[in-house]
Order: sequence, then structure tokens, then C-alpha cells
Amino acid sequence: MDDDQEDADSVTQVELHIAQVVYAATSKGYRLALAVAVDAAYAQDILKEKLPDYLHASIETFVLPPRESLQGERETFAAWVPNNVRESLVKTGEYGGYYFSEYYYSLS
Repeated sequence: MDDDQEDADSVTQVELHIAQVVYAATSKGYRLALAVAVDAAYAQDILKEKLPDYLHASIETFVLPPRESLQGERETFAAWVPNNVRESLVKTGEYGGYYFSEYYYSLS
């Protein structure tokens, strides 16, 4: 890699955003859905597309913190986003894709 490209890479900072929904209901159990994208609005749109309407009001969006700052992280499920996903989304930059994951837990 030449010096110009290395300098350009070090200046380019891609900020990832996580949109999440946490929902618990006695009859339905516990549901967590999250989406990660370069843009907060895009991450929200992904959740709105994939989840039922009644969950849309519960969507919260945060900047995805760096992996090294996750110790004690309680606001988001950022630790659940795999490293290879983070790396891939950063490489794709503003033109990139997204990561979506959904978890269910039965309360019965």
C-alpha cells in the first residue's frame, strides 16, 4: 500500500449505528432485534421493514461503540455484533450494507 492510500485510510472514519428493539410480553416471551448500518436512519428502516408495526415505537438508535469500550456497556447490545460484521461494514463505508439479527426467548 502506498503512503497516500494509507493516509487516506487513516483519515476516513466510518461511524456505525445500531438500532434495537427489546420487547417482552407474557404471552410472547422476550424478543430482541438489532440492525447495524452506517446511517442511523437506515438501521431504523431495516428494523421497520423486518418487524411488525407494533414494535416500531420501541426502536432505539445509538452510535455503535468501539469493541474496546464495551466493558460495562448496558445501553445497547453492541457486544452481540460480531467483529467480522463490524469490519465488513466499515470497509463498505457509506455505500455499505447492514447487519440484522433477531433473538427470541420463551418466558414459559
